[in-house]
Amino acid sequence: MVVLVQKSIIYYNDQEVKEDEVNISNVTLNNGYKLWIDLTNPTSLELTKLHEIFRIDKDAIKKIERNSKRQQILILDDQKFTILLQLKYKTLKHLETHPIYFFVGNEWLITIHSENVDLLSQGRKMFLKNNKILEYSIDALYYSIITSIIDSYELLVTAIELKLLDFEKDAQYKPSKATLTHFDLLSKQSIMIRRYFWHARNIKNYLKNTEQDKEDIKYLNVVYDDINQLIDMVESYRDTINSTREYFLQVFHCN
Repeated sequence: MVVLVQKSIIYYNDQEVKEDEVNISNVTLNNGYKLWIDLTNPTSLELTKLHEIFRIDKDAIKKIERNSKRQQILILDDQKFTILLQLKYKTLKHLETHPIYFFVGNEWLITIHSENVDLLSQGRKMFLKNNKILEYSIDALYYSIITSIIDSYELLVTAIELKLLDFEKDAQYKPSKATLTHFDLLSKQSIMIRRYFWHARNIKNYLKNTEQDKEDIKYLNVVYDDINQLIDMVESYRDTINSTREYFLQVFHCN
């Protein structure tokens, strides 16, 4: 399998956005621009360079090399290190989980992920849609990317809802072992995504509580409310799934 390696370096201020694919070793800091480096499948050499230039924590680098998927946020000296997951159903049986790693320092942001994640396109849209981000600190971009990732979680809840409606419709006519298997699968998936949502909310809780004095935090407050609603919806669907499964289990045994 060919591993796609890409790197994009974006400098921006309140006047302009400049994008390049220069060597990481040539990046410049504190030049009147904020810096965003987006890396896809970085090599060990590139991670070493990041450590040398930005003093990135070695333990955090080890987590990247291990492809850690444990969602978390850590404060490392004057930096924030965050792991958040992009979640997507390939099929109802297969939930794809792709980790995204964030390093946030003084006016610079580094994002690291696989080729299955496209943060760069999202970032370009953010700059075009809301150029106010350009005027704020690098945290505004960091919060905005997190918000876009969490927003995509709604698609998972919608998928659960649609499958539940389909299975209920089929079961009304002819309950079967396959029907019960489908309800079991839905129940397991709802438990799984709820757990991921809880971890994501913990990250938002931490940022909201520790960085509440920052004006940029407004880019995160909306998604905090959204993730709470998603968790409530998943729990509600899970209750419906379990009660419907029990009903059809009784009908199946009676038949």
